[in-house]
Amino acid sequence: MNINKLISQYLPIRLLPNESKIPWNDADFSQRMLENHLSQEHDWASRKLAVIERQVNWLCSQLATGAQVLDLGCGPGFYTQLLAKRGFCCTGVDFSPASITYAQQQAQTAGLDIDYQLLDVRSYRPTKKFDFIMMTFGELNVFSAADAKSLLKDCANWLMPNGKLLVEVHSFDEVKRQGQAEPSWQRHSQGLFLDAPHLLLTEHAWDEALQTSSTLFWVI
Repeated sequence: MNINKLISQYLPIRLLPNESKIPWNDADFSQRMLENHLSQEHDWASRKLAVIERQVNWLCSQLATGAQVLDLGCGPGFYTQLLAKRGFCCTGVDFSPASITYAQQQAQTAGLDIDYQLLDVRSYRPTKKFDFIMMTFGELNVFSAADAKSLLKDCANWLMPNGKLLVEVHSFDEVKRQGQAEPSWQRHSQGLFLDAPHLLLTEHAWDEALQTSSTLFWVI
């Protein structure tokens, strides 16, 4: 990378044609992300298991016996595995290959019949309807307004009559706070974006007109 690109980069953040979002579906990246999902030292990738178990207990109180459950952005299957053990029929969709592989292996080991699909939730097209659809941990916030509205419309069509939809989002204040955060940099011997030693520079931007926060990562 030419250092002039970093020096001359101006906000607001706009992706160039050859740039993309965080590569959740890249094989190596998704493996490093899985390691963070499984860590019990922090909860920035997934909630700690003790918290998930309490949430699942509450979910079970809201669902009928044997309900059909769809978890969009299921990650390594923490929720679906616990729900399947309680007798619910679970489907999980995620486009992180490492997470889906891990979830499938865990289900097989536990003797659980869980339908895991490696797909972008925006392109998922189920062949059945569900009693309960869930999307947790603020996943909906990463999509554009148009994609979020389209996904919510899809969920409404995928629900059984009287079905329930649970979507957990960040508050507006939190989204704006992230967009207005100060830039930072850290040295890493290895990290989420790269196995080798690197410098990670992070910039944030808040677009008042679009009401959108963006974060730009420079990995050097």
